[in-house]
Amino acid sequence: MRVAILATLLAITLTPCLAETELRIALYQGFLPSQQSLLTQLQTATASTDLKLTFTDPLPPQRALSMAASGQLDGDVLRQPFAVEGLPSLMKVPVPLAIFEYWVWVPQAKRCPANLDQLKQFKPVGILGLKYFEFAYQLSKVGHEEVTSIPALMEMLKYDRAQYSLASEQSAMAFSHSTGVQIRRCLNDPLVRTFGYFYLNERHRQWLPVLEQALTPLRVDRQP
Repeated sequence: MRVAILATLLAITLTPCLAETELRIALYQGFLPSQQSLLTQLQTATASTDLKLTFTDPLPPQRALSMAASGQLDGDVLRQPFAVEGLPSLMKVPVPLAIFEYWVWVPQAKRCPANLDQLKQFKPVGILGLKYFEFAYQLSKVGHEEVTSIPALMEMLKYDRAQYSLASEQSAMAFSHSTGVQIRRCLNDPLVRTFGYFYLNERHRQWLPVLEQALTPLRVDRQP
């Protein structure tokens, strides 16, 4: 009888416990003030679970992704699937949380391309570590530029070192307001349209179904 009790206690001790786990999640530079409400929504959605989500101060985009993939951090708050290609340690919580639309923007005084064929002759500039810019790089027949910050990107446009960039409506307005560089939107459709997801490092894979259930009320359903 005593042996049976000891065996039961040992089994309970060795059973994985999910209680009181804090996950530290990467937040990257470029996450807009208007998106801050999502952080609160994520914390509220997981409040009834044994998870506690905390977020880093904004990090350079590539560093945030690398730290989440390496396990230095526990996940990344909002990424498009193409941004995590080649990083199998990051597991997607399969609930779309945002729709990203990236438009072509040129300086206010410059002409817009009339179509995608003309856009191929325009040189784009992007921010290192944000992979959606690669759509513009691959389209270009005249090369591209990469910088490490939003002010540097806007300077490249201002001084005609590049001819266009990609940004969402909200981002473009925020960039213009913070730098004083006036830009305008081109073409009838965004160049890139995609969903954004919460990503979890694989060492916390046991929390994937818990997060999926908790975040389901936050899903966006309009197809990109």
